[in-house]
Amino acid sequence: SLPWKTVLLLASAAALNYADRTSLSAVFPLLQAELSLTDLQLAAIGTLFLWSYAFGSPFAGFLADRLPRNRVIVWSLLAWSLVTILTGFARTANELLATRVLLGLAECFYLPAAVALIAGHHPSASRGRALAVHLCGLNAGLVGGGALAGYLGENYGWRIGLFFLGGLGILLSAVCSALLREAPRGDAPRP
Repeated sequence: SLPWKTVLLLASAAALNYADRTSLSAVFPLLQAELSLTDLQLAAIGTLFLWSYAFGSPFAGFLADRLPRNRVIVWSLLAWSLVTILTGFARTANELLATRVLLGLAECFYLPAAVALIAGHHPSASRGRALAVHLCGLNAGLVGGGALAGYLGENYGWRIGLFFLGGLGILLSAVCSALLREAPRGDAPRP
């Protein structure tokens, strides 16, 4: 059914969302060696991502309430995938840190729109299960992204994982653009 197909598509996007954000932490020693990063710069990788994500999230929620949520999701997915690829081209600490800010701003649009779209497709009887499947995607990406980036980094260099994940995201954004449907909007009845 369309509601469950939507959840599976969004769980895949969620996995990629968290894989992209965690992939660099698995290759910190490689980053530090190649880009001569200090410990403070390594710490800033996560900090700058989280601050930009937090800063953009209220605006992202505002847009998810006003624009077609399926379009917000597709554009966010495409944007963060392009930024992930761009991160693979970073040659200096400042370039790397700038891409982390961009990643936070690109990714923050996904979750408000995805949760709202799932809620729109699922009545209260299945909404909790649907959101739980989506959360499984987030956690799978958290674990899988680090493992994949670590393996690829050890064997092929830290950049290849970013190129792979970014390319996968571009493909997934095309699939989501073709298959993801907007749910009817309307306020839930008051108890």
